[in-house]
Amino acid sequence: MGLFKKRMTGYTEKTMTDLQTGAGAYFKDFDVETDTFASAVAAGKLIGATQGGGSFTAKPTITPIEVDGVPSAAMGMEEVEGWEVTMQANIMEVTATNIANALGASKTSNVKNGTYKKIEGRMYIELSDYKGNVTFLGDVKGYDEPMIIQVYNALATDGISINPQDKKVSLIPTTFKGHVSPTDYEVPPFAIFVPVAGATLSATYAVGTEEGTTKATVTASKTGNTFSYIVGTEDTEIAEVGQVLDGGTTYTSEADIEVEEGQVIYLFELDSESKVVQFNMHTVIKSEIATI
Repeated sequence: MGLFKKRMTGYTEKTMTDLQTGAGAYFKDFDVETDTFASAVAAGKLIGATQGGGSFTAKPTITPIEVDGVPSAAMGMEEVEGWEVTMQANIMEVTATNIANALGASKTSNVKNGTYKKIEGRMYIELSDYKGNVTFLGDVKGYDEPMIIQVYNALATDGISINPQDKKVSLIPTTFKGHVSPTDYEVPPFAIFVPVAGATLSATYAVGTEEGTTKATVTASKTGNTFSYIVGTEDTEIAEVGQVLDGGTTYTSEADIEVEEGQVIYLFELDSESKVVQFNMHTVIKSEIATI
């Protein structure tokens, strides 16, 4: 046995690319499908600058089911009763909108010939007080796309506390609480979007030659690379870049793929070791499927 042992650590090449850095930015009613950081700022969705960042919490309320004779918590004997979801931001822009948002139940009016906006509390909450979502966007090293965290049906529930001091700016710490909707009350009111490497394969989909098929036109980035596909759903687990693809079907550009409307095609470019180089994710629409 050597005198010096190799230090054990979780640090790898992936570590330096998978770090969320910086305080990020907070938005209201951010659309993950269509918005970008720049377009959301231009559309007035940015809540404002922060100092000291913020926080996000999603904590399930779990009820254990006790079993006679079992002295400890028993696997499979716990139920999720609900979720407590909050997003907090230390907002430093003291605007009428930000103050009204922090109060949650409030009304705003124009007074003194328009030189002031008057914000008052209300003794009731209206449905319009809930924001469709409050969203955090933060940088992740190694990725062009940001990490996104959304809290849905968000309402500030902790009120407001402003603490003016010399040599400091006043902050508006605002805590937004997520709420389920009456039409989808079994879905917890939050989502976390983590960027994935390699979703860069360009493919064009069109009607296949046989009934019930579609086809993709695709070109490899390197001579000798091959293609493989999996037909599944948005919930299908797929191999990441650098991992070996298991269970795929070998594919040649413009060959038929048997599909149904709404299914998701994952088309992979593989190297000589069957490791994923890049991939394309595509949800099939009716007009892309051949009929009789």
